[in-house]
Amino acid sequence: MASSSEEVRKYLGWFLSLKYETSEIMGHDALFVYIVKNYLEPGKIGWYYPEVKDRVIKRANTLEPLLLGKQAPELILLDTLNVPHSLNNVKARYTLLFFWESTCGHCKQEMPNVLKFYEEFHNKYDVEIYGVSGDTSMVKWKEYIRKNNMQWINVNGYLSLKGNYHDLYDIHSTPIMYLLDENKKILAKFLLSEQMGDLILKREETLHKNEQAPEKK
Repeated sequence: MASSSEEVRKYLGWFLSLKYETSEIMGHDALFVYIVKNYLEPGKIGWYYPEVKDRVIKRANTLEPLLLGKQAPELILLDTLNVPHSLNNVKARYTLLFFWESTCGHCKQEMPNVLKFYEEFHNKYDVEIYGVSGDTSMVKWKEYIRKNNMQWINVNGYLSLKGNYHDLYDIHSTPIMYLLDENKKILAKFLLSEQMGDLILKREETLHKNEQAPEKK
């Protein structure tokens, strides 16, 4: 509807791209990517300064592989014994991809909740955690794991056989979590463990209702 007016189209392009790029509502980044890919990148909106346009396109390219429903980018990282672990090879109904650091204050606050989440959901709902540490000190990393009895898959982000996890998952702070389904598709992101638990419960309830519902003829 706005295409009949170049000025309105330019304004809406600016307004909507900014609105959804900075939205705190999970999933709104898909709208940002859509606007960039369908209007900015093809040149249908031409008001951007070149350096701004390049920045916005680069941002959209970073977010596109991480949209809800997308296949999670592969990670192959080494554990405390230097054994490689592939994210794609984790056999679980749900995988919580957990980016953290032992020196991060917010991570320390969240860790008791993550431990509780793992205890409650690991066996009952077949949940595994793939914990990616950003620690540069291997000694401190291993000590923290032992001290907190972290029994899930623990790997270090700097011991990578498959790219930089910061770039692959848009990690600029910690803790950051992604919830993946059995096929490693992204169900949720940038929530904390309690919210992830609620989401799993709601999803399981919905799946159970769908299984019990009679088939339509």
